[in-house]
Amino acid sequence: MDGPIPYDWEKHASWRRHLPNPRLLLHALRRTAPIVGWTLAAATGVTAYVQLLQAKPGWPDLSRPAYSTAAALTSFALSLLLVYRTNAAYGRWAEMRTACGRMLVHLRVLLRLATTLPAAPADRPALDAIARWTPVFPALFFAFLASQPTFYEACAGQLAPAEVAALRAAKQPPPAAGIGDNVVPCPQLLAIPLSLLPLSTGLTPWERLALEAEIGGLDAYKRHTSHFLVAWLTFLPFGLAAIYGWLTIPICGAIAFLLAGVEGIGVSIEHPIRILPIKAYAAGFKAALMNQLKEAAVARELAAAAAGHRLHRDAPKHGAALVTEALPPI
Repeated sequence: MDGPIPYDWEKHASWRRHLPNPRLLLHALRRTAPIVGWTLAAATGVTAYVQLLQAKPGWPDLSRPAYSTAAALTSFALSLLLVYRTNAAYGRWAEMRTACGRMLVHLRVLLRLATTLPAAPADRPALDAIARWTPVFPALFFAFLASQPTFYEACAGQLAPAEVAALRAAKQPPPAAGIGDNVVPCPQLLAIPLSLLPLSTGLTPWERLALEAEIGGLDAYKRHTSHFLVAWLTFLPFGLAAIYGWLTIPICGAIAFLLAGVEGIGVSIEHPIRILPIKAYAAGFKAALMNQLKEAAVARELAAAAAGHRLHRDAPKHGAALVTEALPPI
């Protein structure tokens, strides 16, 4: 699994951000092609009729400047629908992005407790198991939600094949089958169960989002917005053809591309699991937690060395026997 790629904020803030990105432009054109194509077809038909047939006697007027009033009166309603949908979708995206950060914070706290809490010899294996599971927990959780078996590659070297097989067959998220069960042998260490509570609470938005993705969410509202947009773009040429002539075709095409792009943004970020780089997040979280494990081991070694040095320095006060017991064997 590849780690996260640092974002180039200097490039993002440059004046070149106003220039079209060919790759992103082609992607946007491909996503909006059906609506733009439909609008161009309607605009071409209406404009051709106005320019070629409407002026002849006996042919009805399909386009008049007064018809554009209908588009002006209904444009505010369309704007409200698009703004509300985009804001709601961005709210879901921001909630999931914040949940990712909270997950890392809670896992760091849990890992710190597992590596620093004093425990009896009988409880140490349970804490060691938590320290072993925690770095790969994000990959396991994302694999469960996104149904991505490749995420289990992060477990190599951390979990046994039997454990990975059990997780693949589990019907519940990893906390119920992994970290949570490892706390059972040491209920006296109350800090561990207490740290699991905010972790489980922080994962709730992800599970709710996955459930909403399965049941469809506000499907009626989304369809109404899309139908409103298509109808508005279809009747737009009837008010513009008599004013702009053949220019109505590119004008309607540009308007359709812009509005369909805004609507497409809401659709894209409405399901953050498909948009957020969760694979990079899982790899980055694992690297950060593994580094924390290494630093905890180094800190324990330094603390032991410092304790031995202190006892050696205070040997005249406490006796040579104590120094001999405190110093590690060579």
